[in-house]
Amino acid sequence: MSTSGLASVTVLAVILLIMATAMLMHYRHHMKPKKMEARVRVDVPRRRYPYKSFLMLSGTILAGTMAVSMPTDVQANAGWSATTVFKVSSQAADTASAASTAEEILAAPNHPDFLKLRNYLTRQLVDSEKFDQFPSPVLVDLSKHRDKETIKYLVTQRPGIMSVIYYSQQQGHQLMLVYWPELSGEQVIFTPLSGFVRNNPSTPLTSAH
Repeated sequence: MSTSGLASVTVLAVILLIMATAMLMHYRHHMKPKKMEARVRVDVPRRRYPYKSFLMLSGTILAGTMAVSMPTDVQANAGWSATTVFKVSSQAADTASAASTAEEILAAPNHPDFLKLRNYLTRQLVDSEKFDQFPSPVLVDLSKHRDKETIKYLVTQRPGIMSVIYYSQQQGHQLMLVYWPELSGEQVIFTPLSGFVRNNPSTPLTSAH
């Protein structure tokens, strides 16, 4: 069963439970014994229809079914959507799965999956037009990456191991840039932190690693 179908069944069940409880209270109230009057009534007593409650319950079921079958745009105008609840639950499950995967690959420093994700971020950083332009930050978009939730977890929980160190030549000095990652929505923001390390401009530069 799809999530939308499951949501419809859940909402319908809640509606029916509430309505059935109300009908039971209504039925018990009208079935209480009444005090006998002293005088004799000459009019014909009113007939009780035992199927009246059934008809009312059937109408409730029909109304509940119509509400659940309501188009999505109408549900939105009414201020609720059953699909939204399951969408939030699905996102929570994806986040938990990503966290589990991230912790698993962090157990081994040279885990192939970890190296692949880290190399992906490094490659996106180096290929950016703003790379090596201190102090400009570099933005890496994760929206289309299939393992974006795992990358988000790694950047949030372990930013140090996801940082990138780069040596740049600036004004006759060798400048060490540490690109520190921070998560912002679907993007990783690499902010360069600098420090002069050597005064010998002839020393070969080290590429990002």
